[in-house]
Amino acid sequence: MKRRKSNANELPLLGHLKELRKVLMVIVYAVAAGALVGWFLAPYVLEFMQSPISPFQEALGEKGGFEANSLLQDAMREGNPVDIMDSNSGQIVYNQVILVDNTDGTVDIADSENRQVLREKVNLASQKTVDIIDPNTGLILRERVTLTDPEKPVVSIQTLTPTEGLMVKLKMSMVIGIFVMAPIIFWQLWSFLLPALKRSEKKYVYRVVPWSVILFLGGAAFCFFMVLPLCLDFFITLNQEGIGISSDNIWTVNFYVNFILTFVLSFGLFAELPVVLLALIGWGILSPRALAKARKYAFFIIVLAAVIISPTPDLATLGFMIVPVYALYEVSIWIGRVMVKRKARRERLAEEAEEVSVYGNDG
Repeated sequence: MKRRKSNANELPLLGHLKELRKVLMVIVYAVAAGALVGWFLAPYVLEFMQSPISPFQEALGEKGGFEANSLLQDAMREGNPVDIMDSNSGQIVYNQVILVDNTDGTVDIADSENRQVLREKVNLASQKTVDIIDPNTGLILRERVTLTDPEKPVVSIQTLTPTEGLMVKLKMSMVIGIFVMAPIIFWQLWSFLLPALKRSEKKYVYRVVPWSVILFLGGAAFCFFMVLPLCLDFFITLNQEGIGISSDNIWTVNFYVNFILTFVLSFGLFAELPVVLLALIGWGILSPRALAKARKYAFFIIVLAAVIISPTPDLATLGFMIVPVYALYEVSIWIGRVMVKRKARRERLAEEAEEVSVYGNDG
């Protein structure tokens, strides 16, 4: 990728502003190109973003009766046994059972021989989990469903305006574009500093860019797979059972997408902390000793930022934010000390080599 001219530190303020304008324009073009790709990926990403709330989503079927296709209806009406098989592993979850319609949108799973109920009042929701098959013919009576507990709180995602779906898809396209073009974006931001750095300091930028991308994506993934399920479980259960009033969790698509993105992007940015600190240490702006002395202030700032950003007040979610970020702070101090020792050793060896060269020339 093209580098900027090394004499940029001699440019006037207007010259630096022009360079910044070039950086921002490249970023805008990169995100726009990524958004074109994101437009086609957005439906799949939005479907994937529902996974944290999939255990709480409403089951298929109208109230007052269980909805099934004709093959499954015949099996249920005639009391024919069925097998329930895991769609991914192929393992039989329930063998030789019958499904009894409760006419309230749920079914009972009972043993086909003694009619003993194995699991009562469950919903069959449209999730890619199990298949219901005929044990004699192997014919799939209904595929890719999951058994959900009707006692659990239910979440319904809705659109309230005609344009909400379009706006959400546009937003997701832009976000996907940012993730896809993250290497270019980080390179442009960090390379803007290159002309102001010495030759020995520029090597840190080349190391910083890939780690910036890795930590950003790692922080976002940690949030989505570890923190969000706990956070959403807290909110959904609280809304359904913990406020003293019976209420339904009915969210708009726009609200849910904004909620997820705010949380995920916040964790991704938090994960950039060691990259920034180590770059400042490498350039001599900060020192590991100064960071170690500022531990209590750093911890206070991290806690304050977590309380402000986190949408949940529960200690579990706050802990998932505070502990990893503060651990990254401590790791940055430790790595910074190693960097400083290696730098001092290289400088000492360089001075010794220079002295040897001087004495050799004198001889």
